[in-house]
Amino acid sequence: MDTSPPAIVTITLNPAIDRAIRVQNLRPGGHVTGRTVSRVAGGKGVNVSRVLAAMGLGSTAMGLLGRDNASAFTDVFAGGAVRDGFLRVAGSTRDNVTVIDDATGQDTHIRDAGLAPGPAAVQELIEQIGATVEAGDVVIVSGSLPPGMDADALADVLAPAIEAEANVAVDTSGEALEALTKVRCWLIKPNVAELQQLVGRDLPELPAQLKASRGLAQKHDHVLLSRGADGAVLVTRDGAISARCEVAEVVNTVGCGDTLLAVFVATALTGGDATDALAHAVAAAAANAATDKTAAFEPETMQELLTTVDIEELQ
Repeated sequence: MDTSPPAIVTITLNPAIDRAIRVQNLRPGGHVTGRTVSRVAGGKGVNVSRVLAAMGLGSTAMGLLGRDNASAFTDVFAGGAVRDGFLRVAGSTRDNVTVIDDATGQDTHIRDAGLAPGPAAVQELIEQIGATVEAGDVVIVSGSLPPGMDADALADVLAPAIEAEANVAVDTSGEALEALTKVRCWLIKPNVAELQQLVGRDLPELPAQLKASRGLAQKHDHVLLSRGADGAVLVTRDGAISARCEVAEVVNTVGCGDTLLAVFVATALTGGDATDALAHAVAAAAANAATDKTAAFEPETMQELLTTVDIEELQ
């Protein structure tokens, strides 16, 4: 009997080269000296693949990659744990910039819109997904839509995986959230702002967030709600649990959501129950926040934080 974890595919429709710059006292309209602390080829699905590799799980990273600067992603695939399944399209993959202001503790995110793929490229990707994904695989679709793609197009991208009876997890925002009304997922991972967008109303406190998440759990198997410094909540049709731990100093929040999702999936696929998966995911996301890196963490820090995670069953 084969007890190995199922195959994992990550899909990034709008990849990016993420650059983080630290400054002191960012002032709009002014001049400030910055220091680049990281420049990483990624995008949310690629980040998930990278974290999965750190957890000892291989994956195939698929999506649409600009041909002109595709070499920036060479390091992602160099170790072999992340297999290159990207389609190359004309143009350059976008650059995103996060400005970290050490004086105020605020992060400013500047996001390029990205490449606009033609219909032929999107159709080729859909066919590639259909030829790759099998029943029981885990398919993680993360990130924003590139220009020219709408919710219907994302639903079309998800369709082959759903038809193959794969376990589909989605972490997206903006217009792409509309696609979640048209499909049933194994897991969705909104943050609070995205959850508010999904349900169309403000959710200022946990009870309201929990009620909205329980409504979504009637359609989707798992709702993994990221609550920033307040940890995360996992909601299913059977119940809800929260997990939280504190970090002495938050250095960088970029990639924490991707780490949360990747470690939850990795722990669940390697034998952990829901509580174990949520605790590991929150500890890893907190460890990510304690580093300068994007979607990365020190395993020792995660293990230390894991002993401090506060788990609560929610009524």
